[in-house]
Amino acid sequence: MNGFNSEAEIQNLIESLYRKYTVFELSQDILLQASKIRINHSFFFWDSIVAASALDCDAEYLISEDMQDGFLLESRLKIMNPFA
Repeated sequence: MNGFNSEAEIQNLIESLYRKYTVFELSQDILLQASKIRINHSFFFWDSIVAASALDCDAEYLISEDMQDGFLLESRLKIMNPFA
């Protein structure tokens, strides 16, 4: 069970997220940066996309339980594991 009873509820959630938050779309630049991150740092596919997206929007911190706590990516994005 995913907690939703219908596609309408899922659609309402999506619309709500776009109203409340700035959503950064994937671009060719982000996907190419993600590829470089995979090559240089052996990140998994989805982790590299998350990291490249964080870099693209100039985030200082990325909170993830799947990546190495304290790792500094590209000398500007610090990865923090909240469970470490």
